[in-house]
Amino acid sequence: MDKLFLDSKEVARLLNVSQQQAYKIIREMNKKLAEEGFLILRGKINTKYFMEQIYKAEEGSNASI
Repeated sequence: MDKLFLDSKEVARLLNVSQQQAYKIIREMNKKLAEEGFLILRGKINTKYFMEQIYKAEEGSNASI
């Protein structure tokens, strides 16, 4: 079974950023989820939501090339 949540170490590794930057990304994503009424876990991000947001961002950046 795939992991339901990613922690900061995993986000940092996937994005090739520092763990401190990964925490910031997780906080921002969790803030959006909380505003939509979802339950969040501090310091972790839902894997599916994370992947959707990352790929959406990549698609948007490629469109401007």
